[in-house]
Amino acid sequence: AHYGGGSFHPGRPEVIISSAVWDIRMSFKLLRWCPSLDQMHTVFSPQGDAMYGFLRYFEDDSPRGSGSRRHVRKYKHMFRTVDAVTYTDIATIELKD
Repeated sequence: AHYGGGSFHPGRPEVIISSAVWDIRMSFKLLRWCPSLDQMHTVFSPQGDAMYGFLRYFEDDSPRGSGSRRHVRKYKHMFRTVDAVTYTDIATIELKD
C-alpha cells in the first residue's frame, strides 16, 4: 500500500513526505512535523493554500481472547483538511459504516 508518499507544495519550495515537511532548496532541512498528515494520501487545493488528506484504515472487530477464530476487519475512511501554509488542522471527518 502507498501511504504517506511525497507531495510537492505547488507554491513553496517544500516537499511533504509522510508527516515531515522538508525544504527542497540547497539545505534539504526538516522544516516541521505535521503529525495529522501521517499515512494520508494528500492533494493540494488549486490555490495551494489547503491540503486534502484521505486515509483508509482497518478496524478489527474480533473480540480479543474470545476463542473465536472469526476475524472481521472493517474499512474506515477519514478525510482531513490542513492549512498548507501553517500546516494546522482545519477539519477532520470520519465516515461511519
